[in-house]
Amino acid sequence: MFPLISKYYKLNSTEKKMFFEAYVTSFYARMLILFCSFKRLEKRLGKKSAQLMSNENQNKELLVLIKRSIIRASKYSFWRNKCFEQSLTAAIMLRKRKIHYVLYLGLAKKNNKLVAHVWMESQGYFLVNKGNTEFTTLSTFYA
Repeated sequence: MFPLISKYYKLNSTEKKMFFEAYVTSFYARMLILFCSFKRLEKRLGKKSAQLMSNENQNKELLVLIKRSIIRASKYSFWRNKCFEQSLTAAIMLRKRKIHYVLYLGLAKKNNKLVAHVWMESQGYFLVNKGNTEFTTLSTFYA
């Protein structure tokens, strides 16, 4: 327990704020997934139709910081915090900062079982990685 606290205090103030925001937002995302229908949840993911997204060069360091804070939050959370929760957390955090993103829902077949995965990118940077499996994209959300 104490090593975790010492790791937290070694972070700079920006990283502490982002970690706390990601931690709370990931809990909120998990509650949304548990208690909301997918139809209602779909509104939070973004629009299904592709919009012309501006190629503004947002701060890549901010995207890296958001990704790092989401990974930290998922590591220390006591609730399920996998790809869907992480992507929803990233979507909420990016939308708050008015940064465009693309969220993908996909399926693949592994060992005769269907495997679902959600991944997200913003400006060519993956906030939640696709992984090395070839997924068939079922749905794409833009914001």
